[in-house]
Amino acid sequence: MNLRKRIRLSVIAMGLFTIACIAAEAGLKTQAGPYQVELWTEPATIPVGQPVQLMVKITDTAGKPVTSASVRAIAQMPGMAMGEHMETALPQPGQPGMYAAPAHFAMDGAYTATVKIAAVSGTVSAELPLRTGQNTSPSAAGYRPSLLSLLPWIFLAVVV
Repeated sequence: MNLRKRIRLSVIAMGLFTIACIAAEAGLKTQAGPYQVELWTEPATIPVGQPVQLMVKITDTAGKPVTSASVRAIAQMPGMAMGEHMETALPQPGQPGMYAAPAHFAMDGAYTATVKIAAVSGTVSAELPLRTGQNTSPSAAGYRPSLLSLLPWIFLAVVV
């Protein structure tokens, strides 16, 4: 294989790798029974040893906000209970389907956020993986590459 083809294949591989990395970061969302659960934290980047708010958005299968639900949440290191307990997530005024619960990430590492929802359509539990230092902002989690952002990779693959 000549050098030009090798370079072109390398550029294509780098572009695909970039897309795969973005996709791996995307999605602090899960389906839990009849509910779509989306989670992020405030502050957006999870700190170690500081108070955090778990922000939970709950919608039904039609995408409508779930209001009047009883929501409880906890962030805990898997297999390493450190005295945390489920906290009541309070509805956020003027934001239907939004709930906030306090959390604390005492140590650096991986965590699991467990959200328990009791509402008209049933009672379910959802688990979402988190990690200290992770940017959980909805804009970061929901990012999808556009054709415009891929143009440099496409250009390099064609030119080289």
